[in-house]
Amino acid sequence: MRYCRIAFVLALIVAAGCGQMRAQKINETLNSYIGRSVSDLALRLGPPTTDFASGNGRHAFQWETASQGPGAVVPLGSALIAVLPQKRQCRVSVVASTSKSNPTLGDWIIEHYEWNGNGCA
Repeated sequence: MRYCRIAFVLALIVAAGCGQMRAQKINETLNSYIGRSVSDLALRLGPPTTDFASGNGRHAFQWETASQGPGAVVPLGSALIAVLPQKRQCRVSVVASTSKSNPTLGDWIIEHYEWNGNGCA
C-alpha cells in the first residue's frame, strides 16, 4: 500500500512538470504564427473546424480535435494498477484581420490565439 502512495505522488509530480513543458511548447509554436496567414497555420493543423466573423473586420477560426489515449495495467509489487483510457481534446482559436474585401484563407493575418484542452501537444 505504501508503494502505491509513493507511485501515485511521483506520477502527480511528473504529470505537473510535463504539463508545464507541454504548455510552453504549444505557446512557442502558436506564437510563431502571430503575424502570419491563417493558411500557414492550416497547413499544420488542417482546415479550420469552424470560422465566424467576430466584428470590427476580424474573423475567428477554430480547430477542434478529440481522441482517446490507451489505457494500461501496470504491475507494482504484488498489486496491479489500472490506468483508464484518457479522452484528449484540443481547441485552438485564432483571431485574424485582413484589408481585403473578399478574402481567402491566406489573406487573414493572425493577431491573437488561445488554446485549451489536454490533447494539444
